[in-house]
Amino acid sequence: MHLRFEQIVPVRRELLFAFHEDPRNLALLFRGSRRFRLLAHAGHIRPGAVTRVEYALHPLLPVAMAFEHDLCEPPLRFGELARGAAALVDMQRTLETRGKPRRGAATGVAPCRQMGARS
Repeated sequence: MHLRFEQIVPVRRELLFAFHEDPRNLALLFRGSRRFRLLAHAGHIRPGAVTRVEYALHPLLPVAMAFEHDLCEPPLRFGELARGAAALVDMQRTLETRGKPRRGAATGVAPCRQMGARS
């Protein structure tokens, strides 16, 4: 199964990539949510770095997840493989320029897989 999403962000691709290069900014995307906690990160998203988060599916059911970054091609795309409870998720984000040169689009694919590395 493949899940696809697209979000238009009205900034230059380089600025959008720079935002995502710092794992601390992940918490900004969930600002105001009591379900999300950033537990630990390596300070970057280069291959081998791990980001650990906790997301509460229900107030009494927090799920800890670890994401190992395995793809970093600034300013085009980045991705990570989930470890632990979310190990079937392989996410990749590609930042594309659409329309006006200053407008960027963040697109991503989260294919659910059984085992193995990204092809």
